[in-house]
Amino acid sequence: MPSFRMLVILVVFVTGVLAQETLFPLDEALNRDRRSGIRTCQTSIFGSFETPTTTAVNNPGNSPDGWVVSGSIFSVIRAAPSSPFGPPVAADGDQYAILQAAEDSIDGVWLELNETYEADGRYEFTMFVARGAGITQSFVSLEFRDQNNVDIASRSLITALLRSNGFDQHSLVLNVPSGASYIGDTVRVGLTFGGTGISPAVDQLEICSILPTTTSTTTTSSTSSTSSTSSTSSTS
Repeated sequence: MPSFRMLVILVVFVTGVLAQETLFPLDEALNRDRRSGIRTCQTSIFGSFETPTTTAVNNPGNSPDGWVVSGSIFSVIRAAPSSPFGPPVAADGDQYAILQAAEDSIDGVWLELNETYEADGRYEFTMFVARGAGITQSFVSLEFRDQNNVDIASRSLITALLRSNGFDQHSLVLNVPSGASYIGDTVRVGLTFGGTGISPAVDQLEICSILPTTTSTTTTSSTSSTSSTSSTSSTS
């Protein structure tokens, strides 16, 4: 009969195995072979807001390259301790982006990736989000959109709950149902802003996809962040 110590060791070992099987952080190595398919990630050259280069610190610069902008001015900001728009250090590179007037977002901004939505595919939209000190009246929504610019799944992040002057990684996950109308559309990610005043700061976009091999994925949408996890359902 196993001793009490052996049982404790066995329980700890099994618990560790289960944790390793169920937790999949977004910073895993690229192309990791998972049971549901092959994971591949891409970081758009426009996802870090390094172009055009700006020296603007106290005034927003030009719109970032690659993004389609609707409504208010979507601007690149050079990170600096004296900037009133966001953190003193960017999540990646030297620049990040903000919307100057969140209330004028209209359809927000969006960027198309070099891949399409596939049936039973899983898509992860990850971005670093922060707020400048004293900015508490606006929010940003991370979104997957179809070719008609209609939201497929979204997640809203309000400034009051974001870390002041520091970036944290947040994500939106979309599992594509086999009969979804947007299958075959180019993957489009969007940012919609709301509230009033200066928006949260955004930086370092990454899109990861897990395409099916023999096992289908679930057909719900979920969201997660480095500090907390929540779930939502979306309809197409």
